[in-house]
Amino acid sequence: IGSDLIVQGQNDGPADIHARVKLSYDHERLSMTVIVGDDVVVSNLKPNDIKGHWRTDSVEICIDPEAGAEHTLNCFKLGIIPFDSEGRARAARDADANQGPAEETVPGLVLSSVRTDDGYTVQVSVPWAVLGLEGVIGRMFGFNVILYDGDKHDAAWGENINECRLAWSPRPGVQGRPEDWGRVRLER
Repeated sequence: IGSDLIVQGQNDGPADIHARVKLSYDHERLSMTVIVGDDVVVSNLKPNDIKGHWRTDSVEICIDPEAGAEHTLNCFKLGIIPFDSEGRARAARDADANQGPAEETVPGLVLSSVRTDDGYTVQVSVPWAVLGLEGVIGRMFGFNVILYDGDKHDAAWGENINECRLAWSPRPGVQGRPEDWGRVRLER
């Protein structure tokens, strides 16, 4: 996800924000690694305030089992906060039919994040059943990854610092438009 794949706002180029996304899978789950280059990593959300991931540096995973739905109700949208104020990775579902903290809405979720020299890496693994993608091998589904970036290192707790949104499939309003997400087909 290059710094030029802007959905909203602006950035200062690749050193400011960019990412690489890797997918892998087995018979039980889909796993994703998002390697984010971010020159200023902001962690301004407290553990009891993980909703609204767009207010801080975060990654959003979007999956549409229908590959072209007109709305997000049957989709899986997970906002991942790489580091809350205590340094822990947190996540919550947002803008789909099962919103709330991942601990309550994503059974079997495996989530971690680590800081790197030039940003952070998020790893997430979700059971096929939670994604609505059982029997997906060889079938196409909608997919997108959205990066939220803000460089306000002295942000207040809970402050919305979002300056730029990048996406693998960058179209205006893409957060709520699964028909505009990219497509993925997993091969054996």
